[in-house]
Amino acid sequence: MENLDKDFKKLAKRSKIKRVILTVVISFVVLIGGALGIVTFLNARAEKNSQALYRAQSIYNEIATPNLVSYGEVASYGTFTSASSTSKYTKNIDGYQQSWGTLNFSVNTIFTSPIQYVGNNITQYNGGNYSTDTGKKIATFFTVGYTDMSGGSTARFDGGTGGITVTHEASTLKDMPKHLAEVAVTFDKPYSYDEIQKMVPKNLMINWYWIGLNAKKIDASSLPLYIGINSDLGVTAQTYKDYGLYDQPDNTVTLDSVGEWNNYAQFAMDVKAAKNYLTSFVPSDSGSSTFYLFEDAAKQIQKYPTLDKAKFAGVILTGRTENFANLDSQKWVYATNVGATTEVVPYIKPIK
Repeated sequence: MENLDKDFKKLAKRSKIKRVILTVVISFVVLIGGALGIVTFLNARAEKNSQALYRAQSIYNEIATPNLVSYGEVASYGTFTSASSTSKYTKNIDGYQQSWGTLNFSVNTIFTSPIQYVGNNITQYNGGNYSTDTGKKIATFFTVGYTDMSGGSTARFDGGTGGITVTHEASTLKDMPKHLAEVAVTFDKPYSYDEIQKMVPKNLMINWYWIGLNAKKIDASSLPLYIGINSDLGVTAQTYKDYGLYDQPDNTVTLDSVGEWNNYAQFAMDVKAAKNYLTSFVPSDSGSSTFYLFEDAAKQIQKYPTLDKAKFAGVILTGRTENFANLDSQKWVYATNVGATTEVVPYIKPIK
């Protein structure tokens, strides 16, 4: 009987040891499995947010960079939880390429929303808008008929700085001989693509088309950015020139006839998708209302789904300063505002 008790105790002890070992093994497997599951989840989320970051960068560069071409995108991963990508920009001024700074896109790949806030940091000086990042003057558009600068009956969506008075700066360029200039032209009303080709003088290049605003009581001159589409010729003009292909006046080349970067169908798709990746907004002075630029642009695309139905509220033109002399006198011009300028040099011939 005594031996039986000893055997039973040994068996119980062995059984207990086996249960402990089994429990440890199961716990270890669950722990490893859980850890692998968490790592897999985090990797998937990081990949998703990283892809969203690069999509945001691509959309922004396509629809919100007036007369700018991005190049040299550099992607980097700071840590396991962060990613960033930087775009460098150049501006085409009648065939002269001018460096225009950089923009960094970054995201916490795991813990935050991948949606990027974008917009120029603007300061006002001598009645114009200037980038606080580059110190360069920004070609500015205006809202037709908007005259209330005090925030009275018309709400002023300006982030606290306000817009600027309507300008007619193209006429001042006569005092800058031997220069090239970039000028934002606000039309007196929206015009179709074909109408614009007939209106704009042949000795000026159309670089960019502004789709305008769906909202009517917004001061466009106070906005941090504009939505529109680069002219294919504006983007590729230097390539035409370099390879001896430039033998047509600007106005004979349609948006969809050259290249594939800036066709209107892709532009419309990018505008519709923008709110999923980008945000840019400005509060009213009272803070009671907020104007979201990309949502407003999507409403414009609903009205203008294709190029033949589209109407544009303004354009950015570039050319020799003397070719802007009579622009402000045209009946279709509501306002003109000068952006970048550069001196003509003898070893680079302007396109226009």
